[in-house]
Amino acid sequence: MSIIRQRNGSIVRISPKGSLAVGGIGSALKDEVVRALGAGARTIVVDAHGVRFADASGLGALVASRAMAREARARFVLTGVSGKMLETLRMTGLDAVLLPRTPREPDLHRHVA
Repeated sequence: MSIIRQRNGSIVRISPKGSLAVGGIGSALKDEVVRALGAGARTIVVDAHGVRFADASGLGALVASRAMAREARARFVLTGVSGKMLETLRMTGLDAVLLPRTPREPDLHRHVA
């Protein structure tokens, strides 16, 4: 379990490695977000490529991190989500809250009269 933090101007990329779970790196992730915002970051990018799993406490850490960024008027972006973590986000509906939105594709199956 580890977290790598990189800064490029007002953008901070936080890359957790391991599990976002009880006893994992969830609280450390929130601490990194607090540090980055305190240092003036305007965009927080959480790169989840190295996250194998997220339980309820890990999802809570992501939601709390997003809320802290919003409160500081900073942008929060979650990237690199796949596998079990993506399944969990979809099952809980948090994909709509935490993942970047893409333009909606037209519904080609809908009948237009």
